[in-house]
Amino acid sequence: MVALGSCVYDGDHRCGPHQVLNTDNEAICVCDEQSVATADGCVPCAAHEVPGATGCECEEGYARTSANKPCTKEETSGTGGTSASGGQTGTGPSSDAGAPASAGQGGTTGGDTSSCETDDDCTEGYVCQTKLSPSVCVKVPDGLGKACTSTADCAGTEATFCDMVVTKACTVEGCSLDPDDCLPGYTCCDLSGFGIPTTLCSLGACL
Repeated sequence: MVALGSCVYDGDHRCGPHQVLNTDNEAICVCDEQSVATADGCVPCAAHEVPGATGCECEEGYARTSANKPCTKEETSGTGGTSASGGQTGTGPSSDAGAPASAGQGGTTGGDTSSCETDDDCTEGYVCQTKLSPSVCVKVPDGLGKACTSTADCAGTEATFCDMVVTKACTVEGCSLDPDDCLPGYTCCDLSGFGIPTTLCSLGACL
């Protein structure tokens, strides 16, 4: 006797993992409210992340210190010293003996400018500025990586420019092209060719 196999239809579980049935659109399966569509299917966002237009983004009040870092709670401006505006630092002397006067984008005067090799060597809210020699810990600009849909969403932070095209997140403008003082993972780009008279710390390479 030959046993024939068959598919079992379950009306309560018609969709795959992290999917729901969208009855408003021809009853198709779509990603649930906490997941984003990828080549490997619907993937849930991590802690303090929400689905965005191009992937998981930090929820309000949280930001990434770099592209591959988790979303962490934003610190209020001025914690650990006086933060520089834009992508540049002040030129006054540092209270940390032996530390450079200018620590690049997000650097501080009197802040945590201890030597480092990786971000793990820095305290929370700081990253290792490897574009300097020797590398030092510098404060992440307030608002960097915050999800935005307009410049107004970035107002009142140190990351005053909303990248509404690529990352849909707040970033720092007014950076230095040479030397590039943006944080690792970002590149200082000249936007004058696009009719925007400023420089901008762009995630990844310049377009």
